[in-house]
Amino acid sequence: MKNYYQKSFSVNPIINWAYEKKLLITPLLLLCLFFNGFDSIGQCTPNTLAFQGSQPIYNSACGNTSYQNVVGSVPTGSGQTFIWEYSLNGGPFTAIAVTSKDLSKTQITNLILTPNGFLTGSYEIRRTVTDTDPDVCTSSTSIFLYYAAVAGQTTGGIASPATLAVCSPAVGSIVVIGNTGPVLRWESSTDGGNTWTPIANTTNTLNYNIINNINLAITTCYRALIDDICTGSVGSIDANDDYSTQSCITVSLGAPATPGAITGDAIVCPNSVKIYSILPVTNAASYTWTVPTGWTINSGQGTNEIEVTSSTTCGATGNITVTASSGCATSDPSTLGVSAVDTTPPSITTPASS
Repeated sequence: MKNYYQKSFSVNPIINWAYEKKLLITPLLLLCLFFNGFDSIGQCTPNTLAFQGSQPIYNSACGNTSYQNVVGSVPTGSGQTFIWEYSLNGGPFTAIAVTSKDLSKTQITNLILTPNGFLTGSYEIRRTVTDTDPDVCTSSTSIFLYYAAVAGQTTGGIASPATLAVCSPAVGSIVVIGNTGPVLRWESSTDGGNTWTPIANTTNTLNYNIINNINLAITTCYRALIDDICTGSVGSIDANDDYSTQSCITVSLGAPATPGAITGDAIVCPNSVKIYSILPVTNAASYTWTVPTGWTINSGQGTNEIEVTSSTTCGATGNITVTASSGCATSDPSTLGVSAVDTTPPSITTPASS
């Protein structure tokens, strides 16, 4: 039987919304809402942070305290507490003694920079919100404070990983750490760094998706262009800006297609020599064959054709399989069932006539 919720409860905006939209509310949904808590939907969100004022001017400083307050959003929920943490140059996060919604400039100076001796680098800051239903609460997206003690200490930071060799398709991320200014853009090069192509990305993380369809390894290098917060024009690209180290991803061809049908006799005489083969597989660098116990590969391992001596045991059965490899990954196998059977017709002896 259908059940409709016919009264609006101000205690729960989800129920109000459903009633206004004339959506069907079943007893099962009501039970879920009661047992999981009415406040659990959308709990602790939004949880975002921002420096007060324009960036990068107000989230960077060169030998001074020109950075500004960090303002946090007001999440939904009740009985909330706030936990603030920071990480210096990609290191472990350290909690600070702040439980307020926002982080003031004075707190940044006294609780983050001062304990680290105003060390040059990037300070990643995040906030965790908890309330009466903490299971649905998560940390905020990080923001970064960039600090350089003096002009000569600015750096583009380190792009990580430095090198990586993977199979196609290659999907992953590169992170720049230790940079003393915001990312102005990323760049990529496929010719060993002779030429670079700009990538419109101003975050500290670059996602890549590289597909290699040729039987050669492809190396793509990436680097971040970092704003020099001490000299030049802050917030725009100029000759004073710094590059991070390079992160180079080498991608080899992925797994070839499954080989086609194996050509050769499925039923053979014991201890006989036979040829088995497949058509060449596109982008395959080598082939791996297996034969049943008691059978022997005489030649051709690694190629698309092998010579085999069958088992000496009459009635021996099994499978011949072959896979193709690109040198980076291996295909699924192609299989042929074989049997060693004596197919020689029996000889018939007739008695001599008298």
